[in-house]
Amino acid sequence: MAIKRAVRFEAPVGEIMSAVDDVDEQAGAPPPAGYTPPPGYGGPQAGPPNKTGKTALIVIASVSALLVIGILAALAIFGVRRYTLHAKTSEGLSATYAISSTIADCGEPLPPTSVAVPPTAPPGTTYMSSPRDWAQPAFSCGGGFTQSGPQYFSYQWIQDSSSSGRVVANADLNGDGVAELRVQATIRCSAGDCVATPPEEVPLLLVLPMR
Repeated sequence: MAIKRAVRFEAPVGEIMSAVDDVDEQAGAPPPAGYTPPPGYGGPQAGPPNKTGKTALIVIASVSALLVIGILAALAIFGVRRYTLHAKTSEGLSATYAISSTIADCGEPLPPTSVAVPPTAPPGTTYMSSPRDWAQPAFSCGGGFTQSGPQYFSYQWIQDSSSSGRVVANADLNGDGVAELRVQATIRCSAGDCVATPPEEVPLLLVLPMR
């Protein structure tokens, strides 16, 4: 039967304590110059990304973009309405000038009051006239006048006297049945010479809603 013997290793206590102190000093000492710790060793560990901050930035950017789009849309709508109103008003100014110039060429005495063409202002739409509508003394004397295209205005010559009168153009652009815009030109004669004033816009209503 084999007998096992325990082997006892004994070392002086002082040497053991000295070795422990050396290890502690080495552990607390700074690393030598040029030493690079292995990947993943030491230093503060990066935490998870801050999702709250990113979400807030995305929300702010989205709101800002929506505000800009809203402002641009409002400006575009305003611009289109302004352009449309200007185009429709230009028709009234141009036709009124042409009619007043024609009647001024008729000379004194000026022709009698005409029937409006059309009788009332087209409600938010256009009127397509025919040559028969303009077959009246006020529109046929002088050089004559006819409207070949669609019109937003109703045109009429009003004789105030044998030597004066007005060309009046009314428009119902918002289609409510009431004319809210008028363009007119005045004609005055003196010693057989008749002169027409430049057409002028006369707003009949302060508010002009657009469709």
